[in-house]
Amino acid sequence: MRIITIFIFTLLVATGCGPSSNLMSSWSGESEEAKKYHKLYVMAMFPNMETRVAVENAMVDALVAKGVRAMVSYDEFPMAGKAKELMGMARDSAMLESVKQSFKEKVIRKEADGIFMISAFDIQKTKEYHQGGPSITIAAPVYGNSYPYPGYGGSSSPYAYGSYYDYYAYNVATAHSEGYYTTSSTYYLQNNLFDVASEQLIYSSQSKTIDYKDLNDESAKLSGLIVEDITAKNVLVTKNVKTKKTED
Repeated sequence: MRIITIFIFTLLVATGCGPSSNLMSSWSGESEEAKKYHKLYVMAMFPNMETRVAVENAMVDALVAKGVRAMVSYDEFPMAGKAKELMGMARDSAMLESVKQSFKEKVIRKEADGIFMISAFDIQKTKEYHQGGPSITIAAPVYGNSYPYPGYGGSSSPYAYGSYYDYYAYNVATAHSEGYYTTSSTYYLQNNLFDVASEQLIYSSQSKTIDYKDLNDESAKLSGLIVEDITAKNVLVTKNVKTKKTED
C-alpha cells in the first residue's frame, strides 16, 4: 500500500511569494541579542525524501547566503521524515518518550546549537482518499497544550511549545496519516527555530499556499521569505545585520 500521507500538502506548501503563497504571520522571542549558531540543522519533517531534500536544501541555501552556518539534516537524522516506522513507535507512549530522548541525545552528540523544524499543520479541503473509503477532511491538531501557534489564531505565547525534542515527537505522532490523496487546496506550513542550549523556541512563522507548479522553485521562494523575515526580526546574526535587536 502506498503511503503518501499528509506530507502531500506539506510538499505543496513549500512555496514562497507570488499569488500562490505567502507568509501568514511570524513571531520571535524577546532576547535583545541575535543568535549566532555554529551548527544549525534544518529539519523538514516530511516522509517523502524528495520533498524533504528540496525544502532543506532551499532553506540551507537561503541561510548560508546570509552568513548563517546551516546544514541539512536528512543524512544525519533520516528518521525525522519516516512516516511508517515512526507511526508504529508513536502508538506507544513509552516508545514515544524513547524517541524524544534518543533525538535529544543525538542532537547534543552532533553538537548542534540550533534546530530549524519545518512541518505541515493544516489543510482545508475535502480530499479524495484512494483506499475505497469516503472522502474525508484532514485537520491536524495544534501543537502546544491549548495554545495555537504563535501568531496563528490570535495567540502570541511561545510557552505553548516545549522543547525541540517535544516538537519532534509531536510531529512523529501527528504529522503523518496513511493513505493516498489527490487534488489540492489551501495548505499550511509551520516553521520553528529552536535554541538547543535553552531548549526554547526563538522564532516561529506560518506560511500558506493555494497551489504550486515546481517544488524546487517554490521551496526556494518560501525559504527566501522566511529568511528575510528572520533577518528583519534580527533573530540570527546574518550578513549586514547588527548583533543587537533594534530597539523600538
